Amino acid sequence: MSDLLKIMKYDWKRNSSVIIGVAAVFIIVEALLLFGGSRPQWSKELLFVLSMLGFAWLGAANIFLMCKTYASNISSYSRRLLPVSGGWTVLSPLVWGLLGFIVLGAAVYGYILLYDAVNELAFDPLLVTLTNVAGGIFLSLWNLLFMVLVIFFAITIAKSVYRKKLGPWLGIATFFGIQLFISWLEHLIYKSDVNGKITQINSTSENVTMEFDLWTTQTWGSSLIQLVAAVLIFYSIIKLLNKRVQL
Repeated sequence: MSDLLKIMKYDWKRNSSVIIGVAAVFIIVEALLLFGGSRPQWSKELLFVLSMLGFAWLGAANIFLMCKTYASNISSYSRRLLPVSGGWTVLSPLVWGLLGFIVLGAAVYGYILLYDAVNELAFDPLLVTLTNVAGGIFLSLWNLLFMVLVIFFAITIAKSVYRKKLGPWLGIATFFGIQLFISWLEHLIYKSDVNGKITQINSTSENVTMEFDLWTTQTWGSSLIQLVAAVLIFYSIIKLLNKRVQL
C-alpha cells in the first residue's frame, strides 16, 4: 500500500498543475452558465444542457488524463525510473480516475440542485428511479474503469511492438477486439444486448418516472464476466511490463 501511495503522490505532482488549471477554467465557465439563466434573453434550458455537456467533457478529460498518466508511468517504469512494481503503476491512475469520477458525480448532483434553485427551471426534469441507487452508481463506475483498463492494455500492447508504426494500429485492434469479444460472450450467454431493463414507466402531466431493474442475472452476470476479463487483462499487463516495454 505504501508503494501505491508513493506513486499516487508522484502522479499528483506531475498532473496537479493541469488539473488545477482545468478545474479553475471549468468552474468559471459553469458559474457563467449558472447565473446566465437570469438574463431574459438567454434560454435557461439551453444553458442547462450546455452545463451538462461541460460535465460530460470533464469526464472525458478525466479518462484522457488517466490514459496519459499510465502511458507516462510505463515509460518511466521501463527505464527503471519508478521504484515500484508494475502493478502499482497500473493501479495509481485507476485510483485517481475513480476519485475523479466520484468528485465529478457529486459536483453534477450539487450543480443540478443549485441550478434549479437559482434559475427555477421552466421544464420538469426526467426523474429516474433506480431500484438500487448504490448498485446503479457501482455499475456505472465499474463499466468506466473496465473500459479504461482495456485501454491500458491496448496502450501496453502498442508499446510492446518493436515496429513503431504497427504499434498504434495493434493497440486499436486490441481495444475493439476485446470489447467485441466481451459483447459477443454476453450475448451468447444471456441472449440479450440490454444491461438491465425498464420495469415500469409512470407518466403524469408534471414528470416522467422510469424504474430500472438492476438486480437481474444478466446485469450482474455481465459484470462478473468483465471482472474475470479484468483480472486476466491486469495479469497480462503486469507480465508485459515485467518484460520491459519497448519504447
